Amino acid sequence: MTTTTQRTFATQFTGSVDRATGIIRGVAVITEGIAKGHGEEIDAITLSQVAACARSFSGGLKVVDRHTKSSDSIFSTTGTLRNFRVEGGKVKADLHILDTEPNRDKLLEMAEKMPDTFGLSIAFSGPTETRDGRNFARCTEIYNAALVDVPAANPTGLFSAVVPPLAGAGVDAIGASNISTMTPDEILKQCGALIASATTELASRLAAAETKLAAYGADTKANTDAVTECSAKLTAAVTEFTAKLGDDNKRIELAAQTVAKQFTAHIGTSAGVRTDGAAGSGAAPVPSAADAFEAVAKKHFASTKSQVKAFELAMGEDPKGYVAFRAANRDIKFA
Repeated sequence: MTTTTQRTFATQFTGSVDRATGIIRGVAVITEGIAKGHGEEIDAITLSQVAACARSFSGGLKVVDRHTKSSDSIFSTTGTLRNFRVEGGKVKADLHILDTEPNRDKLLEMAEKMPDTFGLSIAFSGPTETRDGRNFARCTEIYNAALVDVPAANPTGLFSAVVPPLAGAGVDAIGASNISTMTPDEILKQCGALIASATTELASRLAAAETKLAAYGADTKANTDAVTECSAKLTAAVTEFTAKLGDDNKRIELAAQTVAKQFTAHIGTSAGVRTDGAAGSGAAPVPSAADAFEAVAKKHFASTKSQVKAFELAMGEDPKGYVAFRAANRDIKFA
């Protein structure tokens, strides 16, 4: 919400006095903080706007002797403000006193000896910006500056008083240069606003942390469920493989027994099979039937890479060799 109003804010003197030229340098025009009696605050935006508007006067901003009806007269002019700049939370300028100003010497002496007892008050207009329950003055047009003895927006006088910085985030937020001029009610109001802001931020951070924690818990449960499911599938696969392996072993055993029975029924036992490989005096060694069967089995293993399949094929191809192999209680070492 914004409303346009005309207002006057006063500040105390700062700077240095040059009697020879009649210039008071570094005068405080307006100071950042709460303006007494106006219900508004001066912030960095206000300072920037005031300085920009004041620089629009090529001959300087007019300074009158007081805020009265007589100040409307052109002869109420005491001097001009020039060289506007924003420094240390203030708009500063140089006050050039007219050579013909009747109170010229008195004003220069007051600036030297008692600068904290009077100051400048600027008259300007602009909207009031309301933000987070606080009102901030805005400047769109400036009219003049006046010499006053009760400055509202320059609490330290004509010149900038040095205010030691106060520690703590709360003090920084209120404004170290303003807290010494605030009433107890104003301080309590500012502190309450700070506490409310901090509480809101803390609640927001806690809510965000709870959301992340809940998401982490959901992810953890999902991961645990996936691991459990995978473990169950692996266990089932191992059980199935073990059962199949047992069935293969039984199948080999049954096939061997069948072949042995058939061979015995048609040929007889293997008791007469020679295993020394000798065919007579001076003859070359002859491989035994068991050796021949082992060779056949290894041949089939080389092509099938399966011990079970190799045994099946070898038994079908060389049943006699298998009987000799079994009778010799042999074992094949497949590569």
